[in-house]
Amino acid sequence: MYKDDRILKKVDAFTTVYFVDPLAVRLVYILSKYNRISPNFITTVSLFLGVSSAISFGIGKDIFGALFYYLSFLFDCVDGKLARITGKTSLVGAFYDTLADWTVAYGIYLGIAYNSLNYEPKITYAMLLFVISKLVYIRIVHYKDKIHRSVNHKTKKDKNIDIPTFGRAKLIPDAIDWDFLIIIFPVIVKVRELRLFILIVGAIFYVLLSCANAYIIMTSLKASDNR
Repeated sequence: MYKDDRILKKVDAFTTVYFVDPLAVRLVYILSKYNRISPNFITTVSLFLGVSSAISFGIGKDIFGALFYYLSFLFDCVDGKLARITGKTSLVGAFYDTLADWTVAYGIYLGIAYNSLNYEPKITYAMLLFVISKLVYIRIVHYKDKIHRSVNHKTKKDKNIDIPTFGRAKLIPDAIDWDFLIIIFPVIVKVRELRLFILIVGAIFYVLLSCANAYIIMTSLKASDNR
């Protein structure tokens, strides 16, 4: 494994560290030799593969869906690394990357939910529950960051949730890990119904995490009011 602070994050998702980075980093070094290949082009490739994955899941071609998703995930990990190592980072590129990520993730969720109506409607409802709980969590975290920025000068120390790690890998699953579990894992083990269980556990996970972050917000606000 190549080691370069411009490429590897100090802490990253478990799935990224062990299932994608070993290949992505090598691909970055190869692509960095070609000046005509821009990070935004790689993002476009990732987006195209992600949309192909969503369509594949929507028509019941789960193996192709999982394969396209992994390749999309791989190139999604490459674009940012390539931008940093070549010095081609930009706000437009960062926004495009985020927009592509959301399009791919929720497009695949929609594809899985649509196809599941044909054989297991419970998965569709569980997917809806998971997506809602995830969006609520994202909103709460965004608000928490906003609160911390506004009251940081009044408090001695920011409070946050300490995330245990193993090397660079987070031991608590984040959005990337849940996507991998929901999209790829059931295909690998050839048990579609496993997706229902993972979705329910994921929804509960995000609800608990939302509650924990809401508690952090409340304690931060109380600390600010008492100063």
